[in-house]
Amino acid sequence: MLSQQKSVKRLSVQFDKPFERREVAGFWKQVLPSPWVVLLAIITAAVGFLYTHELDLTRHSMPTAAGTSADLVFGGHSTIVSSLVFTPNGKTLLSGSWDSTVREWDIAARKPLGVTAKTDSIIFNVALSADGKTFTTAGQNPALCLWKKDSGRKTVLIGKSDAVRSAAFSPDGMTLASPIREIDIRLWDVASGQPLGEMTGHTGVITAIAFSKDGKVLATGSHDKTLRLWDVAEKKEIARFELQDRVSSLAFSPDDQMLAAGTSERSGIRIWNWRERRQLANYQGHTGGTTALAYSPDGRTLASASEDRSIRLWNTATGKSVATLYAQESWIKSLVFSPDGGFLASGSDDGSIRLWNTARWIVTG
Repeated sequence: MLSQQKSVKRLSVQFDKPFERREVAGFWKQVLPSPWVVLLAIITAAVGFLYTHELDLTRHSMPTAAGTSADLVFGGHSTIVSSLVFTPNGKTLLSGSWDSTVREWDIAARKPLGVTAKTDSIIFNVALSADGKTFTTAGQNPALCLWKKDSGRKTVLIGKSDAVRSAAFSPDGMTLASPIREIDIRLWDVASGQPLGEMTGHTGVITAIAFSKDGKVLATGSHDKTLRLWDVAEKKEIARFELQDRVSSLAFSPDDQMLAAGTSERSGIRIWNWRERRQLANYQGHTGGTTALAYSPDGRTLASASEDRSIRLWNTATGKSVATLYAQESWIKSLVFSPDGGFLASGSDDGSIRLWNTARWIVTG
């Protein structure tokens, strides 16, 4: 606001110079600015206030969830919270961050449980096996590690190499999928840590990986603006979808019928019936790129996070945006629903984690 005030003063002095050179009677006529200058100053100050406080005028015309504050906020990470995952029983939450740590949080007790793992560099992604006993960290140096949650034992799968931005366990927890050399895909045997094979085809950095619920198909999204489906048993590409922008996030619906893909630009969230290779919808509403996607356990709601600093909730039956959550001042980078659907957790660039009680949501549409 100081800079805005200075600019207003300069405008007033420059505008009033012709008046100051006139010989006018009375002290006040000499020192008071023109009414037009006053009006200009007010407008300038108002614009400066809106810009400084980044007031989102669209919030008042959009459907919102009850309140604009989360039910619980965790602080502990020093920078971007890039990944979130609940343990199978929903009692604790794991968070991965660019501060090189994985932290665990007790949801019921509303307290941190400490640092579960620490690497030497950025963590882009944390994945957890279905039994909750093994998790991975994907990032840089080392690029990919397997961790035993109880003992903390670490197995390095990919050391100093190109960055790994995503990894996913198969539903049975026996297989891990990850990028290798940034543009190819490798399958790993979780028990032994040994490679099972590779799949090639992408020409840009792979940013998102997800298994279908039956574990037979792997979906990958890339900077080459394609979404590809792979037969896990045959280790071959079986389908390809062309998009307008780089793929940033993927999510299979709980019933395994739909596949959602978000992009780095404002081209919407594409929904496919992936078995029939048919696009069903393109959700429009965010004013920035999509950074994360998560289906509720019952499949009725898709949550999307965006560079526009909002979380939107979509009715998957109608494709309509039914609520918008605002809270974090920074970009929201990660989303996950609790196994029972009672909470939605979000992580942001400012290092905070917010939990939203879904029972308190009031939605429209």
